[in-house]
Amino acid sequence: MNQQSELKKRFKMYKSGKHWVVAPIVFLGLFSTAMLGSQESFASETETPVKASEQVNTQKDTTTPTTTENVVVPNQEVTNTKDSSQTVVPDTTDSANSTTEKVSEQATTGEQTKPVEEQPTVDTPEKEETKKAEEPKPEEKTPEVAPTGNEALDNAVKDAQNNGVDVKEEPEKTVPSKEEADKDFKEQENKVKDTTNAQKEIDKTINDAVDKAKENGVDVKETEKQKYKDQQKALDDAKKQAAALEEATKVMNEANKLIEDAINKAKQNGTPIKDGGIINATVKDAMEKAKQLVDSIQAVDSENAEIKKRNADALAKYQKAKAELDAKNAKIKAENEAIAKRNKERQDLYNKLLQEYLNGTKLETKMDARTQSYNEQQQYKTFMKSEVDQATGKFTLTHDMNDGVNIIGRGVLTGKINWLVTSNGDGSESVVINSIDLFKYIYTNLKPNSAVNKNIRFVVRDLQGNEIFRLEHDGEKTISKDINKTVKYDNVKYNLKPGESTKMVEFLKVDDLWIYNTYGQVMIQFKNANEKPKTPDLEQEKPLDPTQLTPPTPEELKEAVSKKIVVTAESHPVQLQTAVHPVKVAEKPVTPPVTPMNTPSKPVKAPEKLTVEKASVVPELPKTGEKENTLLSVLGAGMLAGLAWFGIKRKETEK
Repeated sequence: MNQQSELKKRFKMYKSGKHWVVAPIVFLGLFSTAMLGSQESFASETETPVKASEQVNTQKDTTTPTTTENVVVPNQEVTNTKDSSQTVVPDTTDSANSTTEKVSEQATTGEQTKPVEEQPTVDTPEKEETKKAEEPKPEEKTPEVAPTGNEALDNAVKDAQNNGVDVKEEPEKTVPSKEEADKDFKEQENKVKDTTNAQKEIDKTINDAVDKAKENGVDVKETEKQKYKDQQKALDDAKKQAAALEEATKVMNEANKLIEDAINKAKQNGTPIKDGGIINATVKDAMEKAKQLVDSIQAVDSENAEIKKRNADALAKYQKAKAELDAKNAKIKAENEAIAKRNKERQDLYNKLLQEYLNGTKLETKMDARTQSYNEQQQYKTFMKSEVDQATGKFTLTHDMNDGVNIIGRGVLTGKINWLVTSNGDGSESVVINSIDLFKYIYTNLKPNSAVNKNIRFVVRDLQGNEIFRLEHDGEKTISKDINKTVKYDNVKYNLKPGESTKMVEFLKVDDLWIYNTYGQVMIQFKNANEKPKTPDLEQEKPLDPTQLTPPTPEELKEAVSKKIVVTAESHPVQLQTAVHPVKVAEKPVTPPVTPMNTPSKPVKAPEKLTVEKASVVPELPKTGEKENTLLSVLGAGMLAGLAWFGIKRKETEK
């Protein structure tokens, strides 16, 4: 409004004949206004056509008062909406020159002008996620993300990509200060790290659920990857998949439990079971298929109950007919059966005893311990006795310790004699002594040793006199000594006929050496305990009526088919998406003055990228279809020159 008033005043001055020198200025102002309007028509058509979604945003934005800040760049005009109530119009004297210089510098370096602030669109992340879920694309190789200029952010991006995050590149963002640039980088870094952690949690949730489902037998099929920008929706997807797999496992187990119970009941009823493999099913129809299979099993089981009943009836009928046929020979038959039974039992017993006799390895062992002492007086007498386990060959040798006054202690030697008995196939046996194991010797003190000589020696030797074990003690304390030695015996073999015995055979020497030495020998005797059985006396049967009835052939039971339900479930990878952008600190641009004619009525959306190719005084505007104003410019210049000349001449005339 101020500019228009100024123009009117100047025009009145021109009409009144005063100050003709201002006429060129007035014309220049009108001409500049026309040129700016023409320039706006050119620039407006360079913008991308407004989408319906953007129109919606524009309509919504009109409800909130906003002002626009125009940043003029050659060939382009960017409008940014800000929360400000005033429009700042700086001085235009140097703005065009400074702007032209900056654009020229950017053109020489090949850089592109970035929009000050990215305008949001109506397409929300939720809609984009839905589209991706509905139209999955084939997985592509992870593209490399160009460095952002911030090492921490670049490292976070690499870590995110290594963990499966889809990182996109956004246009460079320009901020007015380094502090805001650092803040922007830090916010991006935190966002990328947060996305990485969320991706890890999502992958773990899905992988754990899939592994657990597979371990339980669920057939998990992987479908195409789904991508999300919204972390919560991605987490919800992962949890939903985990819940679905858990539900699949639960349904499959319940279905198989239903089948298993039916099979167990059929088995208890005697129904044979046949493995029929597996049945593939979904979560929805698993129980239905299981119930159908259970119905089939129960039907077979019921049919088998009828078969068993028919078999029982047929058998009863046969038994009744046979009883009627054999009525007059019942007594003879019963007696003959009893005779046959007794004869069979006797014969079976004889055959069994005969085989045991021919191949028998029955062996009786007897063990004894003999001692010889230098002093047989009652007060110095000692004893030694032995016991042997007939089955295992383990023996225990017990002896006492006499100091001439009292029995001061008792010693126990444990061991095992190892023999091998083989049958010769005719009732005779071969007995071979392989070795002797000495386990332990325990001396238990009962009373103090009153003897002057307390040098007691307990010695165990083999048949050749080789010392196996020695214990020296004074007899006044309890001693337990592990021996754990094995003595091998060669060529100690005996062939025994049934009932034949060996002599008492020495297999170990045990000496108790003290005041009066006592020498002991451990003896063993083997006896072939095989006895030939007596031939049984068999009874003669009485002749029977030759008439025979054929028993009925039982009807075979039907087989029930058992199958295992395998539920098929689906799982898909979930990938989070995030984006990063470089940030640069730009010099504050000087905004040219805004005239009413070149002020756009509506905010113009900032283009994402402004490519400046060349700086020029007369910029080349994009083609819009409108006629160029070059001719008008030439005519205006001519008119300006004419008016100036006319004014000068008139002044000269007046003078």
